[in-house]
Amino acid sequence: MVYHWTVLTHPADLKLKIVAQTKAELFEGALEAMAHVLTKEPFPSSFSLQQELNLSSVNLATLLVDFLNEVLAQSEIEQAVFPRLQIKHLTDTQLQAQIFGFKIEQFQTQIKAVTYHQVKITQNSQGKLEIIILFDL
Repeated sequence: MVYHWTVLTHPADLKLKIVAQTKAELFEGALEAMAHVLTKEPFPSSFSLQQELNLSSVNLATLLVDFLNEVLAQSEIEQAVFPRLQIKHLTDTQLQAQIFGFKIEQFQTQIKAVTYHQVKITQNSQGKLEIIILFDL
């Protein structure tokens, strides 16, 4: 995995920047970042939960936000965190993946939604993909 994420300052909500080598790693990094926001518990070595996801959207950035919102919904339903995924198929408009997670007692941070506010994927000077995602708390 060649990705990293950082928390950026925002007056009211949570803003994360994810930088990755590939589209798949962008999704992996965003998912892991959201999981770290939801819980401070260490991730187990094996996961007790798994879900299949099939999503379509208008472009890659919107697909990533839709993906995170779907995982967030599954987290609320299952009272769980899903920090890992296995991508079966990924294009700029479609995702087929399996997410893996574990139950938790309570969420560290309550995320209401992942927003579409100014979301876009860019390529930095090193050729890596970057996205800034705003989470509504």
